Amino acid sequence: MTIKEVVLLYDIMSEGNVKRIENTCHDLHVELKKVRPDEYRVPVGFLAYGTDDQKKEYMNGDDPLPALDKPMMVLAGFSDERLYMFMEELQRHNAPYVALKAVLTEYNAVWDSLELFEELKKENEFMQNPFS
Repeated sequence: MTIKEVVLLYDIMSEGNVKRIENTCHDLHVELKKVRPDEYRVPVGFLAYGTDDQKKEYMNGDDPLPALDKPMMVLAGFSDERLYMFMEELQRHNAPYVALKAVLTEYNAVWDSLELFEELKKENEFMQNPFS
């Protein structure tokens, strides 16, 4: 059984930038899902592969969450080869650099988007200033 390749995209503000990422996904037959703030409490694994019923129990439409303060991208179902190919295609399409990126794993699949975002921000800050 082949696992579907999925990109979860968060808070890419410019429509032109979104279009470049959409074109990359289209060219490589990758499914793109734009995650809305009302989905931020849904486990990331369910966002990538879950059903609407699985997601529904985590969503609270009455209390929408604010947009993230940085773009984020989660890649699910990619082999190493396809992951490198996808990243090269993003560059070829002049897609924006997204510093907060993660590959979906069995460990982070149960995290919600806010937990993943905070972890990626910490990792990114450390990578920018490892000796501070």
